Amino acid sequence: MDIDIDKIEFTNKTEYRQEVPQNPYSNNYSAAEDSRETIYTVPVGVSQVSYSLNSNKILNDQLAASRVTTEEEGASFSVDASIYIDQITKEISDLSLPSAETFFQSNGRDDYFREQSLNICQQMNEILKSNSGPASLIKEIKGLLVILAEKYLNEFFLSEYYTFEHLSLEIDKIDHKEMAVILQKFQKIRKLNESIIRLKGPLIQLFNSLENDRLMERPFFERFSEEKLNRIILLTENFLKEIEIQRYTSKKEFFSDYMEKTAGQSVSQTMNAIYLHDLNKVKEILDLMSEKLRGDSSGSIFKLPFSHLRNKKVVIFTCSYGNGHKITAAAIQQTLKKSQAHPVIYDLSTGPLLGKDRWRQLFKLFGIRYDDHHISSVDIFNEILRNQFYFIVNTKDAIDAFLRKMLDVSGKDGVSPSLGQWVNSWEKTQVRELLMTERPDHIITTYHMDLNPILEVAEELGIPVLHIPTDYNMKFKEVFDKTSPKYPYFKSLIPNDGIEETLQTQIPLTSNQLVEQIGIPLRHEFYDILDAEEILAYRRGRGIADNEKILYLSTGGNGQNLPHPELLANSLTWDIPLRLLVVAGKNRDFVTHLQKMLTPQNGNSFILKGKNPYVTVEIVTNPDSKKIGTETEFFIQANQLSKLLDISDLSIAKAGGLSVAELLFKGVPIVFDHRVNPFSWELFNMQVATQQKMGVSNYYLEDLESDLKKGLALLKGKNRHFYFESALELFSQTVSDQIQQAESDLENVNKRGHLFSEKMLEVS
Repeated sequence: MDIDIDKIEFTNKTEYRQEVPQNPYSNNYSAAEDSRETIYTVPVGVSQVSYSLNSNKILNDQLAASRVTTEEEGASFSVDASIYIDQITKEISDLSLPSAETFFQSNGRDDYFREQSLNICQQMNEILKSNSGPASLIKEIKGLLVILAEKYLNEFFLSEYYTFEHLSLEIDKIDHKEMAVILQKFQKIRKLNESIIRLKGPLIQLFNSLENDRLMERPFFERFSEEKLNRIILLTENFLKEIEIQRYTSKKEFFSDYMEKTAGQSVSQTMNAIYLHDLNKVKEILDLMSEKLRGDSSGSIFKLPFSHLRNKKVVIFTCSYGNGHKITAAAIQQTLKKSQAHPVIYDLSTGPLLGKDRWRQLFKLFGIRYDDHHISSVDIFNEILRNQFYFIVNTKDAIDAFLRKMLDVSGKDGVSPSLGQWVNSWEKTQVRELLMTERPDHIITTYHMDLNPILEVAEELGIPVLHIPTDYNMKFKEVFDKTSPKYPYFKSLIPNDGIEETLQTQIPLTSNQLVEQIGIPLRHEFYDILDAEEILAYRRGRGIADNEKILYLSTGGNGQNLPHPELLANSLTWDIPLRLLVVAGKNRDFVTHLQKMLTPQNGNSFILKGKNPYVTVEIVTNPDSKKIGTETEFFIQANQLSKLLDISDLSIAKAGGLSVAELLFKGVPIVFDHRVNPFSWELFNMQVATQQKMGVSNYYLEDLESDLKKGLALLKGKNRHFYFESALELFSQTVSDQIQQAESDLENVNKRGHLFSEKMLEVS
């Protein structure tokens, strides 16, 4: 059996074609629009990438020759990155001068494991050249992977240990026909390792030379032609774009289905993660080099990380149980982008962790679908929410709590338990490989159910974590029981300020794990507040009379049908001029119902009246005329919603955490729709608001008018427990501080496995 991995060919070639996203950090990136005339044509799968690098035809030919086409999606990488790295190495090899002082040095641990990895690959080559049969071949490769995993374990690189252990467990399950693809991936990883080793020396010399030049006030840039520097910058930037394209294709090939994921797909996903993890390490350094050669960066020394949040990668984990978690994630993303960070959002409930959703597994087994997919826990929960069947969840939670108490079992159904550092799981493997693909500087979570696997993997990789509760009950006992997490770079925001009921739910967290004076982060537009003159002008611009009270009503993100508008419009007893602003969201049927039951005014079907002369119902529409008649016609943009809350005197709302946070930040009192007993955490939100004299509960519709008048008597205004003027600045500063602290800890830096380090933070 004489096999040369470099010459493996694939049959049944398949092309995958899809537009590449516009922004390397968003879902809309198109490198063809690059101002430096770099042209890409990229299918989703792995191959057929064409380049035109006007400054380097030889490199273009090398890249074209390095393309591979595969027999299945996810089988290989779109371009041989080692060619790029070797070209960059060649270009920078003559840029440095002998340094008077050494500021940076290679990371010894990283060097050691690259050498070990190369040795393993060399032994694989020897095995392939032997006459071993397929079964024996796989067995021997598995043994080599076990050896490599143990070497990582001895140096306490837990993530790498678990990754190679996972490979060793899965590889002997692979169909022999898939083995050629896997071996091709090993070969690419080997080549990448070799190229990184060759790059390190010249790159470290360059950084040391630049730092010495700076200290001695020598004009480094005058020693080389502008053409050469521009060529290096162009080459580097195109390589960085290629990394983003490879990250994008790798993410598209992320297999989340636990039931149908084959061993071949599992190994392919893991090897993609290993490859991208190394490319990410190269990217960190080349980002900094390119920035310095362009002369764009400020500051006196080359430090990892960059100052503040510029160029920092932040992964935000969220879920689709309701809309509040996702809206909070989007608000965080918006804030971080303004700080020049690169935030990426992952919905774990419908993405990487969907595969082990037990309801989905059950319904998939019986072939029961919901629209275009198999029913999942997310679908069930959101239907319960839409139809206000809260008793189903409350009953389930009550039974779960009773049984756990009887059996003395901690935790809560649906909340992933802590397994500790020395136990792996499918969930942790999924999270780990996703984080290796992204290699973020920071992680933010907006829901608590999967916090344990996220936190344990983050600790393996040395990534700080910030948790954002989206309810006033922080629910940490459900996650950690009686023991606070020991990872020093984990913190949580407190969703309000100084409210004892909320502070009790921090248990078992300690005070130094909590961040005050930020609250629940809102969309950026909510922090712009209209003054009295602007409020009057906006009211009049909407045709609202000066003597009308404004009642804001939202049907929620899932679009509930509510009786309040029709009831008030036809009331025989309401006697206060009232403008009822209805935000219907996706619930077009509710709008149609109101238009049928109430009378349009002056031909305007969105301004309605009933029998009561004091009440006007206004259906709020999207101000974008292009949205009229579309499914987003009644979706309200954040800037419009912010203004509506600024002018509102009162609101009717369900007690979802984010909805309550937005209203109370704006100082709008709430009449809670309490006709049906809500979720336990929403009941907690109600109690907090009513105890702070910012809310009233309406249990019966016959009491609605009296409860509305009680709400109007509360008066609108800022409340110190819920209003945080400097929240945006403090939030960005908190994220930045966590990153800086983690990167200043030698033990934690060792976990990160940077390619090289500052001498003062020597990595053994």
